Amino acid sequence: MKRPSGLFNINYNQELAFVRTPFQWGMLGLVILLAYALPLFVSASWWDFFIKIWITTIAVLGLSLLTGFCGQISLGHAAFMAVGGFVGAIVLNSGVPLVLALIIAGIAAGVVGLVFGLPALRIKGLYLAFSTLAGYYIIKFILVHYAGGDLGHRVVAPDILGFSFDSDFRIYHLALTICVIMAYFAKNITRCKWGRAFIAIRDHEIAANTLGVNIYFYKLVAFFMGCFYAGIAGLVLVVYMGWASVDYFSMFDCIWYLGMIVVGGMGSIGGTFMGVLFILGINQFGAVGAPELAKTFPQVAGTIIGALPIFLVGLTLVLFIMYEPRGLMHRWNILKNSVRIFPFAN
Repeated sequence: MKRPSGLFNINYNQELAFVRTPFQWGMLGLVILLAYALPLFVSASWWDFFIKIWITTIAVLGLSLLTGFCGQISLGHAAFMAVGGFVGAIVLNSGVPLVLALIIAGIAAGVVGLVFGLPALRIKGLYLAFSTLAGYYIIKFILVHYAGGDLGHRVVAPDILGFSFDSDFRIYHLALTICVIMAYFAKNITRCKWGRAFIAIRDHEIAANTLGVNIYFYKLVAFFMGCFYAGIAGLVLVVYMGWASVDYFSMFDCIWYLGMIVVGGMGSIGGTFMGVLFILGINQFGAVGAPELAKTFPQVAGTIIGALPIFLVGLTLVLFIMYEPRGLMHRWNILKNSVRIFPFAN
């Protein structure tokens, strides 16, 4: 691993650490502090955008573990979010504490993910993608017809030690806190035995099996972990919306989540944050800019308002696949290395 000049490893703990220098610790603390203070500097109309960034990041972190690190393509991630959202709403309404409800929602989604992850033991690639796509519609059918998903369920405002999350300001900090915690665990999962096994399976399944990696076990672990994250994100989303409904978990979300890890960089936790922020930022830019364009071109106003955000996101994905397939994180690493060795050529 590349290190700044003059920084040496004298034990394994230093070699494995991903935050090394006081400057790096300071920058990390500053970023987290700014994230928590952000609602104080932006108008309330932007709170919805940033809350959805943190919720989406939680879900995409799970998909990054499953697809980015383990190579198992899933087109049903939003359905597992729905499972976590509905189960979490039911237990919350029963008086279960929020922390326990989050764990139950994650486990419920993870167990369902195990069921639909079983085909991964025999199939892979495009065939696996279609099996998870079928899982999305099966789960949605069950939720609509047997769990009241067509009408949905009201979700009571949760609380922790008497502190109620009954406003967007408080839910913002709840979503951010959960996102930071889940990112910490995701980063450490990728650096432990499980993470190394995921990468080995992704890079070459036959070679991993030859080296003694239990590919069947670790594929199921990857599905459970990815869906566990999705379940937690689903519960946070329905808490924010105040209502559990299948309408919040569309097929488009499944596709955009995959696009986010492509744009950010496959197999990168930092890239997950970049991809979510970039794609949702482009979508928000299109949503804000569409009405202005509609005023300029009133004859196509209806088309512009509906199509511009989707068009911009789709164009972004195509351009990244063509010109930067390794994502924003790869470009960021190149920039960091260039700064470190400046003025010498990279």
